[in-house]
Amino acid sequence: MNVKPIRTNSDLEAALHRISQLLDAREGTPEFDELEVISILVEDFENRKYEISEVSPQRILKFLMEQNNLNQKDLIPYIGSKTGVSEVINEKRPISLKAAIKLSKRFKVSIDVFVDEKIYA
Repeated sequence: MNVKPIRTNSDLEAALHRISQLLDAREGTPEFDELEVISILVEDFENRKYEISEVSPQRILKFLMEQNNLNQKDLIPYIGSKTGVSEVINEKRPISLKAAIKLSKRFKVSIDVFVDEKIYA
């Protein structure tokens, strides 16, 4: 385990890359411990560096869809159905925790992006 503080955007990119390599680590393994430590360091860096305004998870999802040239049909494997995708995109229902996990892996962002704290608190 070669863990170091995250001080720059370059350090952040390297840490996020390492996290993507460790996503399937099993609990109780050194790799899982490394994943947990790096995730904490990333969260700390992002909290210090970036102030995140209140934006709904659905609006963030719409933005990521635009940036990745995706349409609603492309999200069916992550959310579950055409109707479900439509309801999420139109903010008629929250993103489920299961869908949030899948979306976070798809877009390589923190699961927190897709979790509305008001609902799951």
